[in-house]
Amino acid sequence: MYRFCTTVLGVVVLVSTGQVTAWQPSVGGATETRDGPASDRKTQAGVLGGGELGRPGKHWPEVHPSRVLVRFRPGVTRAAREDAHDQARSLRTIREFRAVGGLMLVEVPDGNVGETIEAYRKNPGILYAEPDYTVCADAIPNDPDFGLLWGLRNIGQLINGDPGTPGADIRATDAWNLWTGDPNFKIAVIDSGVDYNHPDLEANIWTNPGEIPDNDVDDDGNGWIDDVHGYDFRNNDADPLDDHRHGSHVAGTIGGVADNGVGVAGVNWQSNIVALKFICATG
Repeated sequence: MYRFCTTVLGVVVLVSTGQVTAWQPSVGGATETRDGPASDRKTQAGVLGGGELGRPGKHWPEVHPSRVLVRFRPGVTRAAREDAHDQARSLRTIREFRAVGGLMLVEVPDGNVGETIEAYRKNPGILYAEPDYTVCADAIPNDPDFGLLWGLRNIGQLINGDPGTPGADIRATDAWNLWTGDPNFKIAVIDSGVDYNHPDLEANIWTNPGEIPDNDVDDDGNGWIDDVHGYDFRNNDADPLDDHRHGSHVAGTIGGVADNGVGVAGVNWQSNIVALKFICATG
């Protein structure tokens, strides 16, 4: 089963249709992942507030399996620090950072990052405890027209002679460090159709695996004949090809193929766009 995301003239609506397959982080509780309910594994060890975090995107920062960053509050004595390390069952202090008072990098038993962090956080002398992340740059796609998309990344760049407003965007490059989409994530675009032959959309267009094209038979028995890429409810036929461009524009924003050196980038670099046409160029 899948979570079905639809858009009506650009407005996104999420409709759950069973076991969720799209990744969703949780803070302080379980996580729903692409494989369904949360597993018992401590992937990112509840690093942001006690919940488990999945790792769906290729840019998700790695966590060192046996190191934790701990910062003590001002005034905590050396003896109290040693007690805190003992209670958290850390193995040794690897480094103390002179530039940041009270900050230490400690070694912990391999695979016990989550438990160690929780133990430190229970100590009133700890300002914070967190994993030792691998630093990575924001995910910037190589699509030549990506710089024209103020909505995704606005650094004040000029577009048609007009300056942008730095930061007036959806922080897409930050999000892409965590998630760049999923080829199994079905997104229905309810609009003027979709240009399923467009070079920046073609790879992300849904193809009905149960339908044989152009045989005038409802092969999958769902009530719609030859619905290979969706359906045209405006003209009551199986070809939802866009004749207005609006639906293709919406589809490109949602799921334009990214990092392929062509055109623009969609919010979801990988997706499965289902074209549902309900309006045409004339209404």
